[in-house]
Amino acid sequence: MKFAGWHGVIVGLLMRGQWGFFTATGQVPELQTEPLRIYIHLAGELATAAGLLASGIARCASGGGGPPDTRWRRACSSTRSWSARAASQQGQWAFVGMFAVLFILALGSIAVVARSRRP
Repeated sequence: MKFAGWHGVIVGLLMRGQWGFFTATGQVPELQTEPLRIYIHLAGELATAAGLLASGIARCASGGGGPPDTRWRRACSSTRSWSARAASQQGQWAFVGMFAVLFILALGSIAVVARSRRP
């Protein structure tokens, strides 16, 4: 289950880094054209990143397992906001590839968690 924890930490950090880079380099034109919409989107992205970080850190800190009453970790881990569909519609194929890799890692994380829960 450490894999699932590290997956959450890494993806959460990458999400924060990605949006930090985009905003610092002026690659978010919606800040001028649609500020309310992008602020709501950014709030969702940053909440997702925070949830992934929190659940990943908690999973790693508990040795990968933890007591069964850690439903909040599962709730934090199940967040997602932007989609590969949106990236493909905009022709951003690097992001589509990134989502594909993240999807494969998420499937691996699910498999690891499912195997560890077997009696």
